[in-house]
Amino acid sequence: PFLIPYFTSAKMDTEAEVIWAAYIPGALENRELRKAPALARAMGLSIMHLPLHRHESVNSILFLIDDSVEVVSGSIKVPKKKDIPANTIVINTNNVKKEYSDFNIFHECYHYHDHYLFFRLQEMHHNDVLRMETREIEASEEGKNVSNPVYWMEKQANRGAYGLMMPAGFMRRLMAE
Repeated sequence: PFLIPYFTSAKMDTEAEVIWAAYIPGALENRELRKAPALARAMGLSIMHLPLHRHESVNSILFLIDDSVEVVSGSIKVPKKKDIPANTIVINTNNVKKEYSDFNIFHECYHYHDHYLFFRLQEMHHNDVLRMETREIEASEEGKNVSNPVYWMEKQANRGAYGLMMPAGFMRRLMAE
């Protein structure tokens, strides 16, 4: 109902493998090919590491259109506007060091692949999901309450990022060995 596909955990595992197969053939068999920056590049996404201003709780943002964001640097912490080109993942270096950003890159790659329609709908309102007005919608599905679509989408992207980091089929073979 929110333009967000509903996936069970098993389907999320399969979806992560579909993403690897679509963008980097051979990555499911060869872990050396499963690098977050490589997946982003294969998807046509660039990556920027910036100290974001007024996004204390945000680790990363996916920009689908040309936009800008405020960044802070130096000891004075004066915010400056930074232009961000379309199809760019911005990692907030206030929260995530560059060398530890793979999970966040995978998270945004998952959004790009599976939540594109939601992001396009959001674009009609604003590029910054934190500034998009939403209201809590309770819907019952299999005895569980489904809440705000943004919350649901973030949970899926987190689960999808883990699936990209450790594809289920590869992990099953590794455990069997």
